[in-house]
Amino acid sequence: MFGRIGVPELLLILVVVLLIFGPKRLPEIGKSIGRGLREFRSASKDFQRSLDDDDDDDDDEDEEVEEKEKKEKKEKKEKQEKQEKQEPPENKQEE
Repeated sequence: MFGRIGVPELLLILVVVLLIFGPKRLPEIGKSIGRGLREFRSASKDFQRSLDDDDDDDDDEDEEVEEKEKKEKKEKKEKQEKQEKQEPPENKQEE
């Protein structure tokens, strides 16, 4: 019932606004409404970009953690292989 505004309702709203504010103030009001909408859109785009950037930063941090873990595993494996090479063969258990 209240969801749709037709042409007659829109004309009625325009006539009421014209009567309240007068013909001289309508362009000023239109400009200010336009500026407000433009600022709102730019602010929402900036906010969306900042959220997207934060998500990208989180992905970078996850990748850094994974790289660090891989590096630590590799160093540990190399250290273990080095120790095995230094041990005498009689201390090694046969499988």
